[in-house]
Formats: sequence, C-alpha cells, structure tokens
Amino acid sequence: MAQLFEPSLHTAEKEKDIYDTLIKNVQISVDKSIKNYEVNLYGSHATNLCLPWSDLDVVLIKKNNVENTPNLIQDNNNNLMLLSKLYEYIRGEPWVKDCKLISKAAVPIIKLVTIEKYNNMSIDISIQDDKHFGLKCVELVKQFINEFKSLKPLVLAIKNILKNKSNYLNDKVPKIKDEIHKEPKKEVMNFESSLNAQTKTNKLKDVHIKTTNDEIEKKEKKERNLETKNDKENIIEKPIEEMKRNIEINNIIVQEKKKG
Repeated sequence: MAQLFEPSLHTAEKEKDIYDTLIKNVQISVDKSIKNYEVNLYGSHATNLCLPWSDLDVVLIKKNNVENTPNLIQDNNNNLMLLSKLYEYIRGEPWVKDCKLISKAAVPIIKLVTIEKYNNMSIDISIQDDKHFGLKCVELVKQFINEFKSLKPLVLAIKNILKNKSNYLNDKVPKIKDEIHKEPKKEVMNFESSLNAQTKTNKLKDVHIKTTNDEIEKKEKKERNLETKNDKENIIEKPIEEMKRNIEINNIIVQEKKKG
C-alpha cells in the first residue's frame, strides 16, 4: 500500500540528490555566517514519511568539538541573533528565490523557497533550544513506525488524500461560511425592516389618535361654549319676559278699575 504514495525509484533518487545538495548549501551558508553549527534533518524527511511536496525541515545544533564557547542552546535571544545573521547571508544566495525570518514565533525560524532548479523546494531552518522538540519527535515517530507496520502507509495515504482534497476544502469552506453569515444578516435585515414598519405604523396610529382626540375635544369645547351662551341668553331674556307680563297685567287691572 505504501508504494502507491511513495515516489518511484528513479524519482526518489533524483529528489534525494536535490535534498542532499540543498542540505549542503544550507551547511555552507551556516559555516560562512554563524559557524560552529551543523545542519540536522527532522520532520517527514527524517522519518521517511515525506511526499514530493513535503517541506525540508532542518535544525542547527551546536558542534560538540567547540571549546571555550558559551552554550547557546538554552539562550533564545542569542539564537535569534544568530538566526538573523544567517538570514542576512542566506537570502542573497543564488539558489534562494524567496526568504523571510519569522522572529515572533515560539521557535524563531527562517522560511525560504528555492529556485526552480531545485523544484521550488520549501525549507524551514531553526536553531535547537529548550522549546524545540523536532529531533525528539523523529525518534518517537520512528519507534511507532517500527512497532505498528501499518502506520507508515496509513499516514502517507492520509497525507496524499488531504493534499488532493485541499483545493476542494479551500473552495467549499468559504462558501459555507458566506452562507452562514448571510442568513443571519438577512434575518436581521428583515427584522429591522419589520420593526421599522411597525414603528411607522404605531406613529401613524398615534397621530391619528391624537388628531381624533383633538377633534373630540374641540367639539366638546364648542358645545360647552354654546351651552354657556344659551344659559346667558336665558338669564337675560327670562326677567324681561316676566316684566312684560307684569306690565300687561297691571294695565289690565288699571283699565278694569276705570270701567268700574
């Protein structure tokens, strides 16, 4: 099963030559810039779980035969300074197409891409310190591979499937996210529209009610004024009518006396 996902013998030999050349190039750059460090391979190329597109992971370890030199393995600040020197040198090498230093990572690292002659290989370079467990992981993975014979083909199969499906996953996930974000947005817009419409309706109702109340109040006031006016007229007219009647009665009485 593993042979389905491993490169052919011819391809493997050709790639191995490229890997060996690149490791030598890195070692030369190290010797000319920071010295006293040797290049060690870790990751999938060290565990033989690599595929043609796998990155080349290397870690720099202090050489054991250096005397009277402070041990910098635990000194992360000095490691970053050394890695910066290596970066300034290696970025100008003719076999390097692109190079950047990631200094803010837990383990600072140089990430570079080679020219097309070396298959545009990606290489990650770091310096061994107390947070770097790359070489220990290599030992652990090799133990697992020796203990579980089906592990290697299974890992290679999964890596190959994930690589082939990466474009599909990258295309589909954003669309799903867009749909997830669009629906609530649409619902919010509908809710806001409904709320605005309801608010507008309520305002119209309030205006109508206020207008109706004003009209009723005006009508009642008009009726009250009219009643008041009638009352005033009645107060004036009633005494006058009574006086007229009294006068008429007196006149009748006077005339009757004259006749008698």
